[in-house]
Parts: sequence; structure tokens; C-alpha cells
Amino acid sequence: MAEEEELSFGKLAMERGYCTKQQLDDALYTLQEVNKLGLSEKLGNILVKKKYMTQAQIKEILKLQGQKTKIKIAGYEIIEKVGVGGMGAVFKARQVSLDRIVALKILSPKLAADKSFCERFIKEARAVAKLSHPNIIVGIDVGQHDKYFYFAM
Repeated sequence: MAEEEELSFGKLAMERGYCTKQQLDDALYTLQEVNKLGLSEKLGNILVKKKYMTQAQIKEILKLQGQKTKIKIAGYEIIEKVGVGGMGAVFKARQVSLDRIVALKILSPKLAADKSFCERFIKEARAVAKLSHPNIIVGIDVGQHDKYFYFAM
């Protein structure tokens, strides 16, 4: 999932004229080397560090990726991708019923195929929903739509 999203990110960056194929290839090579070391890095961060793209351009590409996503969750409109982690992706979304912006964490479909991951994901969401502190996010919804498990915060 993450590798496919990074390639999609790079393709959009080139289509927009924000980087050249040579710059993208260089950044992808660096990403591959970083991953070999067991480290996690985003293609966008590498492109910025190499001064091939600006932070504003990265943000625009992430927003475009969010709009192009095939993921549909009932009751939410996905606005843009915020990030990708080991378990899935986080999107900026609008909760339609209350017309408010939320973070929507979506479990990777690959991991969603494993029942134990789904149970852990839902357990995490329920644990977060029980917490109440000004410095901790508030869990507002958890569930499954089609093949996607999601957690709204």
C-alpha cells in the first residue's frame, strides 16, 4: 500500500511539473536506500530535503491524492491524505452529519484481511474514546464500511 502510494505521489508531482523524472528517480533511489536501513521516510520529505520540491507543493499533491482515493466511507467525505503508517493511512475528512473536519484513520486492506489486526484496531479506537484530556485526541466513531475499517477522531 505505501509503495503504491509513493509511486502515485511521484507521478502526480511529475504531471504537475514540480519535479523532473531524473529528480524523482533520484528521490526514489534514496527512499529505497533509507528503507533498506529499516528506516521509514516519505517520498515527499526526500524531495523537499533535496530541494526538488517545496512544502506547499507536497501539500498540494497530498490533497490531490486524497481526492483521487478510491476509498469511500459512508458519512465521510475524504479531503486529503495526511499521512501513511505501518497499519494504514490517515485522511483529513468531513463528517457529513455534523459538518465538521475529522481525522479518519483507515486500516490497510492487507491488514484488514487479518481478523486479529481488525480486533486490535477496534480495541485501540474504543480505548481512545474512553480517554478525556485536552492533550489527547477524542475518538468519535469506529466501524467498517465495505472492506475498510475506520476510526474517526
